[in-house]
Amino acid sequence: DNMPPAMIKEALTIINKQAITEISGGINKSNLREYAELGADLISMGALTHGAKSVDLSMTIFAV
Repeated sequence: DNMPPAMIKEALTIINKQAITEISGGINKSNLREYAELGADLISMGALTHGAKSVDLSMTIFAV
């Protein structure tokens, strides 16, 4: 989480595909390719939801 690409590359070398790996933290559309090319199994990108607008929903239940 939040590691620079060089450190992630080193970690992936140490892990050597002995576990499922995920990259996360600080990943956005402008650096996604750089991180994807490192070879982790999964990438988590919070930037997808950081700018999402919220919706105010309510549910009213009437007893009959």
